[in-house]
Formats: sequence, C-alpha cells, structure tokens
Amino acid sequence: MPKAARWISWILHVVLICLIIAVVVFGLVDYFGVPSSLSPQARQPVLEPIEPETPILPDRAVLNHIAYVSNDGHIWVVSPEGEGRRQLTTEGSNYAFPAWSPDGLRLAFFGYGKGVAGAMFVSPADKSGTTLLAVNPFARPIYHNWSPDGRTVAYLVQEPGRLALFRCNVEDPNSSNPTIVEAKAIYWSWSPEGDAWVLHENWQVVVLREGLGREQLRPAPTVPAALFLTPIWSPDGSTLYYVSLNEEGSRAIVAADAETFEEREVHRIAGFCKMVISSDSSRIAYTIADPPPGGPGKGITLLNLDDGTSSTVTEHNVYCFFWSPDGKKLAVATREGDDMAEPIFGNEEFVPLGELVLRWWIYDLEKDEMVPLISFSPLIEFRMSAAYFEQFSSSLSYWSPDSRYLVVCTGNPESRANQGTVWVVDTMGEEKPLRVAEGRHAVWSWR
Repeated sequence: MPKAARWISWILHVVLICLIIAVVVFGLVDYFGVPSSLSPQARQPVLEPIEPETPILPDRAVLNHIAYVSNDGHIWVVSPEGEGRRQLTTEGSNYAFPAWSPDGLRLAFFGYGKGVAGAMFVSPADKSGTTLLAVNPFARPIYHNWSPDGRTVAYLVQEPGRLALFRCNVEDPNSSNPTIVEAKAIYWSWSPEGDAWVLHENWQVVVLREGLGREQLRPAPTVPAALFLTPIWSPDGSTLYYVSLNEEGSRAIVAADAETFEEREVHRIAGFCKMVISSDSSRIAYTIADPPPGGPGKGITLLNLDDGTSSTVTEHNVYCFFWSPDGKKLAVATREGDDMAEPIFGNEEFVPLGELVLRWWIYDLEKDEMVPLISFSPLIEFRMSAAYFEQFSSSLSYWSPDSRYLVVCTGNPESRANQGTVWVVDTMGEEKPLRVAEGRHAVWSWR
C-alpha cells in the first residue's frame, strides 16, 4: 500500500474510533439519567401504546434469594448457596437493574426486550415470563422503585430536556400510567403507606398525596448550587428530612413533621449532602461531597436523631454506603489503596472499567469499629447505584435480609468488559466468600 494511502487509512481509523467512543460515553450518560438542560421545545413525556398483556401472576413469594443480571443481559434468580438458578427472561437481552418487590413476589427491571427499545418489565420471582408494563418512544426508564405494598412501580424516564416520573399498577398493567411529575431533576421517596411521595424536583421539596394533590414544603433555594439530592421519608412515617438554608443562610439538615410540615433544624452541614436513614428511623448517616455524579464523599458522619449528637465513622473518601436491614451496620465502599477522588460514574472523565478497585468495609455501630471486608472491581450497574446511592438505597439491597452477608459483583481488574462474577460474602468473616453465579449486577431480596 502506498504511504499516502496508509496515512489516509490510519486517519480514518482514528476518526472512527473517536466516533465510537463518543457514542458510547454519551449513550451511557443518557442511559443513566444525568439531567440535561430544559428547553422550551422539549417534548412532553408520552408513553407509547402497547398491546394489552395478561400479567403473569406469581404463585408464591421468593424469600432470601439473589436476583442478578447475567453477562449476556438476562435476569436470573439464585439462592445464596448458589443453588436453584432460574432464568426469568427468555426474550430480548440487555435487561438491567432488577428490583425486588417488598413482598418478594415480583421483580421489576428495564432494558431491551420483545422488540422494543425503552421499556419497563415485571416478572414473577418464582417462574419465567415477563409482562411489559410500558414503552417510551424516546428513551428507556433510568430508575424505578416499588411502593411499600408491592402493587405499584414508580419509574423515572429521561426524555430530551426533561425527566418524567410515572407509576404503574403491576396487577393491572393495561390501565393508564399517570404521570406523577415532570421536571428537570427528580429524586423521591415513598411514604411508608405508599399513598404519597416526598420529591426533590427542580431544587424544591414537595409532597404529593394520592388524591390530594401537591403541597410545597420548601421553595427552590436562593443559591444556584444544589444542596442535596434525595429527601427522606422516615420508615416510621412521622418525619421528612431534607437539606435547606436556614435564616442565616447556612446549610442544615431539616426535619419536618409529615402531617403539619412544621420544621426544625437538626444539624448544620458545610457542603453538598448525601444521606441515608436507618431502618429504625433513629440515625442518619451522611457524607459531604462535591455535587454529583460519581465523586466520593469526604468521610461519614453518624447523626443520632433522638438526641441530635453526631460522631465520625471515617474521615476517608467514600463512594457509597448502605445500611444493613437491622440498622446496626453500614457497608462502606472506598477506593482500594489510596484516597483519590476521581468520579466512578458520570458525565465527567470517570475511571474506566478495569482500572478501579474498591473495597467494602463494615462499620459496626455497637462496636464502633470499621473493618475491611473484600476488594472488588465495580461494573457499570454498581457504579450507577454508588453514584446515586442515597436514591438507590430505597430500591435495592446488597445486604442479606438477616444483615449478615453482602452480595458482591466484581469484574476482571485487567479487563474493560462489563462482565463479572457474583459472590456472597460473610461480613462476620467466619465463612469464605462463595461464588454463586456469572453476572454483572446482583441484589438481595428484602425478605
């Protein structure tokens, strides 16, 4: 080949590679819902009509099991002993983010399947077969969360220029799918009764009650930067927690009575706050971070909601932390070997697959100690849940129902493929880690 032709061929290859990288990166950002700017011309969220389907009903609840996404993109269920593997999806591929219903009867997930691009699906946990809940003509859903009674799935859809939050009755998927709210940014929590939502949308805090409409708690802050992401509705139903500015202009975690909205300042903070509450409503664990997505927080502070005291769990950078179901432990993910602060997911330059190793630590509240557990190479689905862990903590659990084990997915540290293995790890250190499946993301049932 002449020299000039070789140069032209080399340049064309470089251009092609750059285009592929751009498509992949921007596709991931859109896939995982980094909000884009709101334009007046943005289309209204519309759900495309679907062919009526008879829902496949579960016969029984599946308890103490792990749902995972296999490396070829299907949803499976397996016992924590690695036995009884069962494939739930048979058509399509590239399903993602299985979420257990609180009663263990069903799993909801989204992705490709049945010839559609952006769709929500639900499947009984005890048998194969999916029911198509909704199709969106512009983009797939990016997050979903079950109602506490397990009858409704609320799901977030990203369309050009805006987000929309829908809900669907899984027992009657052919009924209408009403829009809860449309906004540029939406984060939310269900009420424990499942009849209301507390939302942080467009940087204001509102409560939406079934049949009663919208009640605004806090207007958009006067500062341009966001103060936090996900508001908390306490598990006991009594209190709402969020971050706002006090009369002095300082940032603070605020508690509001869930009925009267009477506010009181709980704890002052010094930056962007990411917080999660324990199952007994007694403590909030929070970190101060740069605004999302994907960067680590600077340590963890434990806030006692009974007496207002606080204590430091760790001063190291942390990427995420999840309460155990009994509220006595925290699973904390840090970067292995150093305290660097690159984002692991987002629209910035995040650490590529295969180049990042995290370590799970377990903080025991009663012993007031944090011990190392296991290192792992996080894959795309975990990176997403870690970047927005305060939202995902209400829709998935990496903990076993008895608060003893963690389910951990790890990729190959020497590979950039989004493929991995699924392990069950004893947080007490008495049993060796057990490899239970091949997969890229796994979550434990709530019960």
